[in-house]
Amino acid sequence: MDPSQCSIVVVFHPAPTPFLIENTENDDDHSIKQPEYAAKLESVFGQVFYHTNLVSAFDRVQHASTPTILLIDLDNTSSVTTIHDDNDDETVYSYSCSYSCAPSSSTALNDPRLALIRNSVCTVPDNVPVIACGTDDNTPWMIECMHAGAVDYLLKPLPMTVIKTLFLKLHRCRPDSKMHQVASFLPSSPSLPDNAMSAASTLCSDDALQHRIQDIFSKGNRFTQTILDIYASPSSAATTARVSGFRGLSGERATLLKHKVSSWDFNPFDFGHDDLVYCAYLIFEQALVLPGLFQLPISQDQLYDFIIELSGAYHDGNPYHNFAHAIDVLQCLYYFLCRLGLLSFANKPQDHHQQQGLPQHILRPKDIFALLIAAIGHDAAHPGVNNAFLINSASPLALLYSDRSVLESLHSMTLFQIIQKHGLDQIGGGPSSPDYLEFRKTVVTSILATDMAHHGDYVEKIHAQAQRISQGNFQSLDDASCENERLTLCSALIKCADISNVTRPFLRAARWAELLVQECVSQGDLERAMGLPSLPMNDRDKIVLEDSQIGFIRFVALGLFQSVSKVLPEMSFTVEYIQSNLKRWENRKSASHDSGVGSLTEDNDPLETVGCKRRSNSLDCHANAVEVLRKRLSLDTGYHRHHAAAAAMAAAARRRSAGSIPECEAVFHKLPTMPAYARIDHVERESAPAIDHHHHHHHHHHDYEGGPVFCQCTIQ
Repeated sequence: MDPSQCSIVVVFHPAPTPFLIENTENDDDHSIKQPEYAAKLESVFGQVFYHTNLVSAFDRVQHASTPTILLIDLDNTSSVTTIHDDNDDETVYSYSCSYSCAPSSSTALNDPRLALIRNSVCTVPDNVPVIACGTDDNTPWMIECMHAGAVDYLLKPLPMTVIKTLFLKLHRCRPDSKMHQVASFLPSSPSLPDNAMSAASTLCSDDALQHRIQDIFSKGNRFTQTILDIYASPSSAATTARVSGFRGLSGERATLLKHKVSSWDFNPFDFGHDDLVYCAYLIFEQALVLPGLFQLPISQDQLYDFIIELSGAYHDGNPYHNFAHAIDVLQCLYYFLCRLGLLSFANKPQDHHQQQGLPQHILRPKDIFALLIAAIGHDAAHPGVNNAFLINSASPLALLYSDRSVLESLHSMTLFQIIQKHGLDQIGGGPSSPDYLEFRKTVVTSILATDMAHHGDYVEKIHAQAQRISQGNFQSLDDASCENERLTLCSALIKCADISNVTRPFLRAARWAELLVQECVSQGDLERAMGLPSLPMNDRDKIVLEDSQIGFIRFVALGLFQSVSKVLPEMSFTVEYIQSNLKRWENRKSASHDSGVGSLTEDNDPLETVGCKRRSNSLDCHANAVEVLRKRLSLDTGYHRHHAAAAAMAAAARRRSAGSIPECEAVFHKLPTMPAYARIDHVERESAPAIDHHHHHHHHHHDYEGGPVFCQCTIQ
């Protein structure tokens, strides 16, 4: 394509001449003053048109017979009052602020210059690039212009070298362009397949409808990209990994990681970012050898790239909802599937049994793969605040998703854009194939099940499923019933994995509990600063760690795991762990009341170590973090504190000398007690499953008006 065969339409308004009365009623675009860069444009492009009337500019673009660019000059807008359609009395567009209006985040939404860009993008054909130019070199402002839909922002004065390359923007917007495939968070090809449009053109006589829908799909991609730019900006660790490439994994390291992902005592804090990626790959590797999956067109590099890019959608600044949590949930679900005989443990290949007739065998290999994908992506782009915060602050995201499962919808959307970018949407025959649509339904349903606002409803569904299993043959189901049972089972497994912290060995459970509380109170601080309502579980002055865990286990987690264990008896080990942890939390609560001290671990806690700690700012165990933790501890100067500290330090020394614990975890042994500072998330009393056989514990629990509130419930 040669620029001499292209046209450019310029929308601008000349700088007002002093003492000159302008006739704005009869602006026919014929006698307007040309911009200072006019001669340069005319020396490059075949045709150049100048308009101060937006409607006439749009009309020119709509009827252009050659490839056309729309250039919007944003300077001198303060002198413009309105731009009218000559055929309509209503105002088409209105400028209301001066050029000097600061494009801050609070005013950008209403800035008429940005509205001009958005209006232009929505009006002109999709193959017409909209380019903005001006003298404002403020970086946030230029980014705002791009977010409004401009394909580029040019600083004035426009040099000849820039003008000569403007025609290249046409390649990005024309249907035959291959430049749509450049690196981006999501592919820029329309979500509606080209072959679908071709088929539609032969069946549908309404060409206007066809073109309008195609235009909507194309612009919808840009809309989605904007959301991802805001909520899922890639982390530095993921960016570095993509730039440098992924190094090979030594046989010794692979053996160690296979052992770790096959253990219930899995600890993601033992690993750096690269090792977490490897752990995910090793788990998917076990699934992709299943019948029906091994022939999927997924290469090793493709899978690595997908995992690395997805890791970048998680914010390491979140104490809890970060990539370590994603891998923890993935590993937990993988461990469940191995215990259920559906997958092999990585360190014991091909040991899964094939006994048929069990409830878990309603899950097919593609359901297993969908569950693992849902697990690793179930919190992608999590901003570090919960649904209640987004709804109470009237955030654009809450408005977009109508206050319903806001974060879970964001997570699912983010995950599928990354799936699409890396070609994983080609499994099962492509995005329109029945197999892929079924895969997508399983993933989306599973992620939406992690919304704790509906926890009670899911527990009831799982309990009802257990009753159906006890009453008859689970295999003699029609297709619709089979799908319903399958989705219920998938929801049950991912829900258990999502809150599995309370079922891990106590050291792991306590570490996760503290990280969750850090995220809760950070949100509480923000809520107070913004004047938003805040629950006690977000108040760092009211929150009590032991009470939060005792309440959450009794009223939320235990009922879920007991119901799932009735459906899948192989899951009963989780109930044993959770009951043990409940007793440990109760003992810690009693000890803190009696002496003001306690111990995070006991000498019989099984601990394992592996090198290369995770390099997240929120998870590193360095001197500052230790000092903060030390200040949070309830350290008195009494006899009990002194001897508890001495005993804990002696035990830690013995373990370090034996090489059984890492230095980071040894710090926790030196500290005699964890603080009683984690209080708890709101759950309606009627939605909390009753656990009658634990009523004898209630003298340990603080009662609050309106019922107990639990930490994990509103931190999605």
